[in-house]
Amino acid sequence: MARWERPDNFAPVMTKAFEIVIPATEVTKPEYLGWDKDVHPEYAGKEVVWVPSPPGGYAAHFTVLFSSAEVTAATLPGWPGRNSMGTRLIAYSHLPNSQTVWLVAFEQEISESTRQSLEQLKNLMTEQARQDAKLDASEIPELRAYLYGHHADGTRFYIVCRWRI
Repeated sequence: MARWERPDNFAPVMTKAFEIVIPATEVTKPEYLGWDKDVHPEYAGKEVVWVPSPPGGYAAHFTVLFSSAEVTAATLPGWPGRNSMGTRLIAYSHLPNSQTVWLVAFEQEISESTRQSLEQLKNLMTEQARQDAKLDASEIPELRAYLYGHHADGTRFYIVCRWRI
């Protein structure tokens, strides 16, 4: 558990708070395209926003941003990064403190060093899973991991990893 400290603004009165990064190699098709209303009744009737899979060598970034009332008024009917980065608006909500919280998505190329780091991590985790489970590799159909960290600016992130053994 960690206490979230608000990062410094990356632009005047704009804060990047959290990011989920999903490399194209980690995207899978869900087993079903709806929520199981018996298991998760709280999701009944909720809208699901599907975002296209990023092209090979790229990752989908889902980013939570906070903006001041002034920035929100100047941005609407657009959203942060719409023109400069080609972001897609997923959702937004006005907060009681007059700020707006935004969820936007965009694609970004994965650097070679990041790709290599993810492969090394997958190899380490695969070996650890084999040892912990004391199983033959064929008995572990798929492993998933969620890497949690933070950038030097304080922004928190998850990176989704999936691999077959």
